[in-house]
Amino acid sequence: MPGEAHPITIYRIHAPAWIAVKHLSPVGGRWAQKGNEIRFWNVEEQVADTVIKRMLNCLDCGFCVVEGFSGRRFDRRTKSLQIDGCIQCGRCLRLKFCMGWQHMFWRRVIVTKNEHAT
Repeated sequence: MPGEAHPITIYRIHAPAWIAVKHLSPVGGRWAQKGNEIRFWNVEEQVADTVIKRMLNCLDCGFCVVEGFSGRRFDRRTKSLQIDGCIQCGRCLRLKFCMGWQHMFWRRVIVTKNEHAT
C-alpha cells in the first residue's frame, strides 16, 4: 500500500552484463547496486519484480515508455532506447506496454531472490 514501509529486497543477477540501471528509473533513489546484486528498499515486491523482469528481458523496443513519451530517446549510435527524465509516475510498469510480455519473449527469469533481507 502507498505510504507503507517495505523491507529490503535483494536480487542476485546471474551475469553483471544483464544489469542495465536505466530500467531502475521508476524506483529512483530506492535501490543500490553492490556487485551483481540489486537491492530495493521501500518498494513494493510486485514493483521490484516487474522492474527486474523488464531489466533482464528488455528488447529496447520502446513500448514500455509509450505512456511516458517525454522520457524516451533512441540513441542511434548504440541503437538502443535511452530513458531520460523519468518522473517516476509508474505508468511504464504496466506490463501491457511490454512487447516481451505481450509475446512471451522472456529470455531470462528471476532465478535467485532473497526477499525481506535485513
